Order: sequence, then C-alpha cells, then structure tokens
Amino acid sequence: MDSPRYRKLKVWITAHENALEAIKLLDLFDKKYQSVGKQFLAAITSISANIAEGSGGYQDKEFVRFLNIALRSAFEVDNWLQLIKDAKIITMTSRLEKMESSNLEVIRMLVKLIRSQQK
Repeated sequence: MDSPRYRKLKVWITAHENALEAIKLLDLFDKKYQSVGKQFLAAITSISANIAEGSGGYQDKEFVRFLNIALRSAFEVDNWLQLIKDAKIITMTSRLEKMESSNLEVIRMLVKLIRSQQK
C-alpha cells in the first residue's frame, strides 16, 4: 500500500507542522499555565488527526464531516493563540505570529477543501 492519501494534502502537511511546533512550545509554558498548554496542544493536534481520520473513509460526506471538525479545532487554536499572546504566557511573539499565520492558512485551506467536496 502506498502512503495514505491524507499525507499528500497540503492542509494536512501544514497542520502537522503546526502541531510539531506546538509540541516544542509546550516546554516554554510556565507550570501555572500547563492546563492552557494542554488544551492548546489537544486542539492543534486534533486538526491533522481529523483530516487523517476523515480521509480513511470511503464516503465524501464522511470526509467533509471530519474536515468540519478539523475546521472547528483550527478556530479553537486561533483562540488559544490569542490568549497565549495577550496574556503573555509565551513572549516569543515572532514564533506565535508565524504559527497564527500558518493556522489561518489551514483555516482557508479547510474551507476551500470543504466547499470543493460539497459540489
């Protein structure tokens, strides 16, 4: 079997890279903000996981359902990034801004992919 089709999707690749960056950022969280870090990590890893899980089915309708879950997680990630920046939980703003930009790109790609699957 060749590699699963989701690994070829630019949206999955970008979401996966974001999740890897989030894992690195977790080390920068002060102990008192570990619960924020855990929720942030859960949301950001959910994006690529749902893209992968949805692509494993054989019905486009099911794929769209998982893409929508991934999209909601991406919006949740945006919320967490704003909180982390505004509360100055992590002060490495350039890394956070890069991650924010990349996450917004994931949102755009997911919306486009969902719309293309619904036609």
